[in-house]
Amino acid sequence: MQRKEQEKYRQRLLEMAARLKSDEPGVISDALRQASGDISGNISNVPMHLADLGTDTFEQEMSAGLLANARQLQIEVAAALDRIEQGTFGKCEQCGRDIGEGRLEVVPYTRYCIDCAQSAENEGETGFQPTLL
Repeated sequence: MQRKEQEKYRQRLLEMAARLKSDEPGVISDALRQASGDISGNISNVPMHLADLGTDTFEQEMSAGLLANARQLQIEVAAALDRIEQGTFGKCEQCGRDIGEGRLEVVPYTRYCIDCAQSAENEGETGFQPTLL
């Protein structure tokens, strides 16, 4: 891969990292907030209806899942930036072949070519981490 192409991907990855970092405080806030409780002055922090409590719990769990996904994505983006610095960006970590440009356009932080990713996912390969979208 030529230096100009690597620079294009480096800029995209830096923008992605900045966006993930700026979104993180809101997601953390949603994941860690307490149940809304009754605003009518009741001392209890339990909502008036059990359905409200269920909705609050679901939203917190969804936010916690989004936070975990965002943090894993931050790790993958940082690793891709490291691969650019090391000169290995765009090479499959499994087979060593070039990762297709189309795949890098969609998932610039990917570690694997499409063939190796599909093979590892289908076989349930130990230690394989599927590409996050």
